[in-house]
Amino acid sequence: SGASDCNPYFDAPLSNRVANYNIDLTLDHDAKTIEATQEVLWINSSPDTINELRFYMYLNSFKNTESTFIKGANGQVFGEDIGTRSAETWGWIHVDQIKVRGGADLSDRTKYIQPDDGNIEDQSVLSIDLMEGLFPGDTLTLDMIFRAKMPEIIARAGYSRDDYFLFVHWFPQMGVYEKLMSGEWGWNCHQFMQNTEFYADFGVYDVSITASNHIILGASGCLVDEKDNGDGTITSSFHVEDVIDFAWTAYPYFDVQERRWEHVNIRLLIPQEHKYLGPRYLTAIEQALEYLDEHVGLYPFPQITIVDPPLHGLRSGLMEYPTLITAGTAFGMPKKVH
Repeated sequence: SGASDCNPYFDAPLSNRVANYNIDLTLDHDAKTIEATQEVLWINSSPDTINELRFYMYLNSFKNTESTFIKGANGQVFGEDIGTRSAETWGWIHVDQIKVRGGADLSDRTKYIQPDDGNIEDQSVLSIDLMEGLFPGDTLTLDMIFRAKMPEIIARAGYSRDDYFLFVHWFPQMGVYEKLMSGEWGWNCHQFMQNTEFYADFGVYDVSITASNHIILGASGCLVDEKDNGDGTITSSFHVEDVIDFAWTAYPYFDVQERRWEHVNIRLLIPQEHKYLGPRYLTAIEQALEYLDEHVGLYPFPQITIVDPPLHGLRSGLMEYPTLITAGTAFGMPKKVH
């Protein structure tokens, strides 16, 4: 089946699994777009009856210069002059359809809201009015269809040149409904701004990615199945439990290097021109896992994936996502640089 050497299923859950996602998507690497269906299983863990849902729509922060994130950047994002972007290098995400499993179609009950700054051009939070209230402790299953276009790399998400992609915060993600500082319960689901941090409930992710068979993929969790579709595409299915997000990467020229440490499969995706640096990465990860085990706590997951972007995609590097981290090297790094 092409499944990797790791078992992603825990005997007992490590979290309360409030928000769970089953996503099936197809990557069009030429158009830089995905088309996807998404099933969300969400538990109302509050004492309130909930009549409205909120989703976080990160990619819409990169739709144009009017979003709250870009306005707050004062023209500079990671040293890039944002005003010089051409139209086709922006990105977006759009929900085409949303239905309650076995119930109402909510597609025409959605609207973008701006709870933090009232900027009506900002589309980073989507509000959905339910037809009927969701009672405390009840579970809701939503069936969604969405599309997204990746921007040229901006604030780490996106594509570089023709063929390198990093997908982070790339799907409509449920906000968190919890007890707020005020003591009241409510949505902790904020617009994307310069100084906000990502926040989500823990859950289980099943993500199946259909892409051209020349592309090498890496993702959160473990590869659990691989299917050749006979049309030049392969569907790769990944599973990860008890995380708050799911990230993935695609690039034809990754060299894949793997190593075991105790229960952990270490998987490094590194461009061919950097691959001699592989052992340095693998040793650093091994030593980090060992140190954490001794001084902090055991790394609970069965796999960690390290992505070393090609130099032209370095703006996507140096960041952490659940069970997947991006780093960064350059060809010719001397031995004494660690």
